[in-house]
Amino acid sequence: MKNIRTATAEDVGALAALTIPVHQMHVEAQPGIFKPLAADDPDLLAFYEALLADPDHMVLIAESDNTPIGYLVARYRRFMDNVFFHDHTALNIDQISVAPEARGQGYGKQLMQAILAVAKDQNLPYVVLDVWDFNTHARDFYLSLGFKAYHSRMYYHLD
Repeated sequence: MKNIRTATAEDVGALAALTIPVHQMHVEAQPGIFKPLAADDPDLLAFYEALLADPDHMVLIAESDNTPIGYLVARYRRFMDNVFFHDHTALNIDQISVAPEARGQGYGKQLMQAILAVAKDQNLPYVVLDVWDFNTHARDFYLSLGFKAYHSRMYYHLD
């Protein structure tokens, strides 16, 4: 049975393990930017412990038969009124991952629908996320859910 719930401190190990497949793809595509990680890395575990304790972050777990199979990390992003921006808060999706063996079964879509429902319930104006150009599968996934590109970042690599 599929279920989406809020992550707890007991999920730190599962979060770390579920991070590795997606993170490894980033390491392979951009080794000068992303560091290799292992699921038992103490720094990775400490990262998720701190994230779960941070009230500006929300972490959701997708589970199958009470086993974590995916997760989503979002953070509240506050914009203060100034000459450029109206005062508002948005939700920024920082991470999403589904175990490789469970991809294509709707877990990612359920996680995204759950976080969009949270944003609607809180009357937030929008949800935003970043996706690397090499990650075409993720880009297609987000577009299929109705996300639209609105901003591009470019970089110039200095050797």
